[in-house]
Amino acid sequence: MEADPAERAHHLIWSRHSSRTPFDPTWHVTPRELALLVEAARWAPSPHNMQNFQLVVVESPAVLAELGTIRAPMSPLFLAESSCQLAPTPEELERRQTGILATSIPPGGRDQPAPGSAENPRVLGELISGAPMLIVVVFDPTVHAPASEHDVLGMMGLGCMLENMWLIAQALHLDFQVVSSFAAPEIERDVEHVLAITAPWRIAYALRIGHAIAPQITPRIRRDVVRFVHRDHFAK
Repeated sequence: MEADPAERAHHLIWSRHSSRTPFDPTWHVTPRELALLVEAARWAPSPHNMQNFQLVVVESPAVLAELGTIRAPMSPLFLAESSCQLAPTPEELERRQTGILATSIPPGGRDQPAPGSAENPRVLGELISGAPMLIVVVFDPTVHAPASEHDVLGMMGLGCMLENMWLIAQALHLDFQVVSSFAAPEIERDVEHVLAITAPWRIAYALRIGHAIAPQITPRIRRDVVRFVHRDHFAK
């Protein structure tokens, strides 16, 4: 018996995950797979149908290697504001039902700065390890959705596009990771130089797409429904 469409959709949503492990550089994204990812982006909703984005598809090994040499420190602000979201153990993460495991952020010893910190920066190649394809999403910050302070609606549109592409990747059994570091002020200009991105276009995020060498094994935690659903009135 054919699966119910709602059940198929729910399974895709439930199974969607971020793959942070190294990818196999010899296992490429096919032209059909790329076409489906692009169509998913094309049909994503955006405020007033503005479609304020462009996609830079990077497959050239030479360009990927050049991007990989860029030094990518984590900002002190990122490290400081991440601390409250870190759970020391899987049991604590299960209790909180929000945040991530502390092991997701490399620790630094008293005499050894954390990998990725300003004192011990990683190269971008560590973040995109083995990826045969990157899709860098850019947008024009001079174009705003009407009556949307800080272009919140425009950012929602970029998020809708991301989710569309992510779910298609999941359906195609492609591994997928959002690499927000590409938009970090510390490296954005270097990435723009390599990819010939010019003003007014700015980087929103990059997508690492391919096939992971090993599966990502981390707890997948979400809040219980009773923790965030309210009926008729908001209850503290």
